[in-house]
Amino acid sequence: MKKNYLDLIEEYKFETPLSQFEKVLVLSSRAKDIYSGKSCMVSGLEGRKPTTKAQYEMLTDLIEPVITDKIETPEDYDFDEEEDEG
Repeated sequence: MKKNYLDLIEEYKFETPLSQFEKVLVLSSRAKDIYSGKSCMVSGLEGRKPTTKAQYEMLTDLIEPVITDKIETPEDYDFDEEEDEG
């Protein structure tokens, strides 16, 4: 199955709840996974770069661009640990 490059273009919408920064983080993380040997969820993209594969997965809603669960909150961070090291 041949993919068209226009399939990789995402329409910009003002009501998008996700920031572009979050998308870049998720795409780079998924591209690293694909590069390290994990299989791509889309067939027909053999020979493409991992970033292209990850972008196509995100645009077809095969991966969810949610990183807010992985971000450390101030409650999770131990400030005393940093002071003990210095």
